[in-house]
Amino acid sequence: MTTITFISPVTFNGSTPTLTYQPKTAAGDEPFILTECELREIVQLTVAACYECSDTLGAVADFWAVALLDQKPHMPAPTDIAAALHCGLEEVEALTFQVRDIARDVHEEETGLPAPW
Repeated sequence: MTTITFISPVTFNGSTPTLTYQPKTAAGDEPFILTECELREIVQLTVAACYECSDTLGAVADFWAVALLDQKPHMPAPTDIAAALHCGLEEVEALTFQVRDIARDVHEEETGLPAPW
């Protein structure tokens, strides 16, 4: 078991959300187009852009960022994110799609390349 620690400090209902998960490996071993340094910069910019929209969107971005930058990239289960943020699965799904859209925009703006997702 691993506990995710947020990149940015934020509290919901008076507590800092955490997530404990069993890591899963990413599907496929395709190499990243970006260097590790470039990837981290894109992720940090994405998280910052999400927090500019809302704390909840930023928190979902934090879950995504920590999972992506893990030694074994994975995506936390939406049910775990919903429980940690005290919101419904439909909201988590919608927020996750927003994070992906923002990440796509940030990737394309920063690299000039189309995002592969």
